Amino acid sequence: MPVDRTIVGNVAADVMGQLEERFGDDENADVRAVFLIAAVDYAVDGEPHTEVRWGVSEGLPRHEALGLLEYVKPYMHG
Repeated sequence: MPVDRTIVGNVAADVMGQLEERFGDDENADVRAVFLIAAVDYAVDGEPHTEVRWGVSEGLPRHEALGLLEYVKPYMHG
């Protein structure tokens, strides 16, 4: 499967743009953690499936990653 890196790149660029807009040159601000989730749709014998992969930045404990997910839930629109 060729991976379309523009999907991840566009999301990352959008988030980084938001951070730059909010914090500018503030030297007291530091990106401490990143939590990325990706879903892939595919078919097996014509049956649709979805597989989910995730990753966190080094040193981010699992409970903090789950906390980040819970924190953003109310702000997600879909």
